Amino acid sequence: MKQFLLLAACYLSLAHSLKSHIDEALEWRDRSIYQVLTDRILSDGRESLCKEDLKKYCGGTFRDVQRILPYVKERLGFDAIYISPFVENTEGGYHGYWAKNFYKVNPHFGTEEDLKQLVQSAHSLNMNVMVDVVFNHVGYVPEGNDFSDIVPFNKPDHFHDRCDIQQSDWDTNNRPNIERCRLCGLPDLNTESEDVKRVLFDWIRDDVIHKYGFDAIRIDTVRHINMRFWQELTQVILSDIPVFTLGEVMNGDINIVSEYQTSGGLDGLMNYPLYYQLVNTFVTGKQSVATLKDFHISEKISFKDLSMIGNFLDNHDVNRVMNQLSGRFKDKSEQRSVLLNMLCYIYLTQGIPILYYGTEALYSGGNDPQNRETFDPSIANLDNPVVHYIKTLNDLRREKHLPDLSIEYRHTEGRFLTMSRGREIYAILSNNQDEIVHETKVVTNHPYEEGDVLCNAFHEHDCVTIDEGKRMIIKLIQGYPKIYIPFLEI
Repeated sequence: MKQFLLLAACYLSLAHSLKSHIDEALEWRDRSIYQVLTDRILSDGRESLCKEDLKKYCGGTFRDVQRILPYVKERLGFDAIYISPFVENTEGGYHGYWAKNFYKVNPHFGTEEDLKQLVQSAHSLNMNVMVDVVFNHVGYVPEGNDFSDIVPFNKPDHFHDRCDIQQSDWDTNNRPNIERCRLCGLPDLNTESEDVKRVLFDWIRDDVIHKYGFDAIRIDTVRHINMRFWQELTQVILSDIPVFTLGEVMNGDINIVSEYQTSGGLDGLMNYPLYYQLVNTFVTGKQSVATLKDFHISEKISFKDLSMIGNFLDNHDVNRVMNQLSGRFKDKSEQRSVLLNMLCYIYLTQGIPILYYGTEALYSGGNDPQNRETFDPSIANLDNPVVHYIKTLNDLRREKHLPDLSIEYRHTEGRFLTMSRGREIYAILSNNQDEIVHETKVVTNHPYEEGDVLCNAFHEHDCVTIDEGKRMIIKLIQGYPKIYIPFLEI
């Protein structure tokens, strides 16, 4: 009987721990995230240190990120911020992904106290903080095999034998090579080693999450580590810690990416499949918007929980959307129109929207490092409609409790898509702005009744009334998206 009671108590304790983790993860469904590279955020009008070379440190610090929190919260409407890795890096590691000492804060960014103050300030504004972490590799070392300066992994047996991932490995999904060989020549940690795993697990629990109070970790290069590692991390090490886990698998195949949620146990993944789909739909125009409905169904079937997946348009590893759009559309207004349609979609579909810093200022950097520009909201050009649209989308997501509303793809025709979230949201999007100045669409597939009045969330005086034929007549200007919400007269 005593053994039974003890076993029952253990199960109750485990259930409570799991609930703690699950509750924190589910809470992220309702948030929207603003991503920054710490080194690239300036806040007081001072000059960048890397004007001539974006591969060098630019001078951004934890204090700079802390100072822009009110801008991120009040001007843009975000309630979470995601910062780049903070550990000390090998030479040139301004981005944070080349770890040198896992137990030290990068001195270029500030001190441990500065980082704690950043997290505390965010929490005081009811903002969550996500931090990027790297388990797969460390920074470049002399001769490729001198690990003496890496802390705590300073011996050859802490690493896999040297080999480099080849293009053929990507083409054939050669998992042994992808998981054991070097990405971009970076020393690959032997994550099958029990000793290496123990150190990494202790580090993430004690020296990252508990020490600084982060609410979530974004995990870099997830595909480059074996599945058992992720299962042990999520089911054993983090099961009793209220922290959300968001992994990065940089691949457009839904089945490859979703496996790390269904089998690996990560709460969510960066939605690279959707990113590539949106580029093909809105940027290149190779695919009709009609394909988005079937794509959404495919993701919903494959992912364990699509509401926990991170939707994005820009990040530090891909060309900015505005850069890609400039190759197709010469007119700035057309470029903005496409960008706004894409932004609306990542907010209206299932998942957590993530905005990369500078997108709101129409940054148009190309390949790394050109997509890692410095950003100071005090001097940035923010006098554009994108800022207004982002703030409105964030407010709608929060006020309408968007993640709780059913999603329905109402109509797809040519270059137009209409979709609804319950009765609270009705949107019309377009993927072709070529020479479109003015167009009228008559919509009949909607959840409203004759006489209902709906107004555009982006322009309150743009309203439509459902006529006696239950028609909604919508006037589109230059392909700009519209989101209608029911008008309730007070």
